[in-house]
Amino acid sequence: MIDSPTSFPDPARPVPGGRETHRLVAFGSGLAVALQFEQRTGYAGFQTVVFGLESTATGEQRPVVISAVDIKFGQGWELRTSGLWADQNRERSFDHWSYGLEAFALAIDEPEELVRTGHGHRVPLGWELDFVADGPPDPTAGETGSFTQTGTMEGLILTASTEQPLEGRARRSYWIGERPSHSDLVTLVDHPRSHPGSVILPTMFGPWTVNGAG
Repeated sequence: MIDSPTSFPDPARPVPGGRETHRLVAFGSGLAVALQFEQRTGYAGFQTVVFGLESTATGEQRPVVISAVDIKFGQGWELRTSGLWADQNRERSFDHWSYGLEAFALAIDEPEELVRTGHGHRVPLGWELDFVADGPPDPTAGETGSFTQTGTMEGLILTASTEQPLEGRARRSYWIGERPSHSDLVTLVDHPRSHPGSVILPTMFGPWTVNGAG
């Protein structure tokens, strides 16, 4: 366990009436995964994209995505709405977080599908994932309480027909308010601008563009 006292918390529960985002991105075992839990004035949102899964509907590898907003809170960060159950749990502060998902997602053909027609091939998606930090959190300059933290991700990605292991590098971020959202899953960094072909996920704070190809 990491013993790194900080002047800011690792929030395990939604801040009442807050404007906050928890984000996790990971790359390994032929997969690239991005997910986030967000809150805006008492309602929650959840987004994810997984690259590298073979679609049972088409036999091709297509991004598998979810974007759900305006979800009423249950217990902590356990979110339930039509076709979606997702949760994140702090097991040990600034050291270990676990993630669960049982949902129907969309395998999409075009990167902008969710912000245009919202069409895709409906597919089951789930996971049992664990993030373990490899060092203390890095506070974000000029943003009180915000931070990033690197580590490893291990677990299983579940589809209708397979359980695919995921093991690789990961980065967890937390911030309050809004910020530009362009994530590169191969380098695990954010860029001011997205790469061509990045998947666009609608969120409560605007579009999040996620690149899984490097």
